[in-house]
Amino acid sequence: MHPQRSSPFCPWPWLACTLAVAVLALACQAPGGTASQTPPAAPAVTAVTTGDNALDVPIVVIAAGVRDQVDEAVVREAFRRAVEQGERDFGLRPTRRITIYIDPDSAAGLEDALGLSQKYAIHLRASRTRSLPALMPLMMHEYMHALQYQVGRLRPQWWVEGQAEHEAQRVRDPAAAARDRRALLAQLAADVRSGRAPDLRSLRGSLAWDEYVKKAGAGKAYAWGHAAVAFIEAHAGFAAVRRIVTDTEGPNTLGRFDELIQEITGLSPAEFDAAVKQWLLDQARS
Repeated sequence: MHPQRSSPFCPWPWLACTLAVAVLALACQAPGGTASQTPPAAPAVTAVTTGDNALDVPIVVIAAGVRDQVDEAVVREAFRRAVEQGERDFGLRPTRRITIYIDPDSAAGLEDALGLSQKYAIHLRASRTRSLPALMPLMMHEYMHALQYQVGRLRPQWWVEGQAEHEAQRVRDPAAAARDRRALLAQLAADVRSGRAPDLRSLRGSLAWDEYVKKAGAGKAYAWGHAAVAFIEAHAGFAAVRRIVTDTEGPNTLGRFDELIQEITGLSPAEFDAAVKQWLLDQARS
């Protein structure tokens, strides 16, 4: 999940200056003008599409220097399917425009400059937009973050990323997903046996989560979050996952999340962490 940082409005004076410089640069390259010797600070941005999709959910797709690599039809179909699944699984639909960025590395900084909120943004690599099966898990993961933000409840970072990844796995080919799941559980069980497994309670905040990602790698961090959510589903069914995603009762605190886990599983945070690890060991033996 990308940091949530910018406001949808950018009224600061520096933005006006930035836009004025951009206009001047364009004027200097007009016929009869003198070509500028200074390269542009950011790549040109091409709007691939803007408007409503078939589900009446407004989206805008922005590509930065990769227009010829983007299959717009695949992007829109993947988004349509993600919206359908989000409504089917959680009864949620986006309440405002979703901005889809293609190749976010090339578009670095444009979210702030153009006032495009990260909170309703989906970031995709251009290379993933050619194949619907390849794109769907990533689209579902990122779209789930938009729905999580829309509900607006505080959740541990392991849940935020783990639940998005858990949902992404639901759109994969079942046989491939099952095969990868077995390999993943075996790897995590090995970490439990060797004492390298993290305590989920230490992965609640974004800073601690980022440190673990640097230490163990993003794949391992996401795997632990995914495994914890899978444990909840195995213990109490998918309805329990849905309840945690959509719950808006009680105070908006991490303590409320702990209460939900205890209501659903009967376990305290420490007991929950131990139960997830034991479940992984049991799954690896089965």
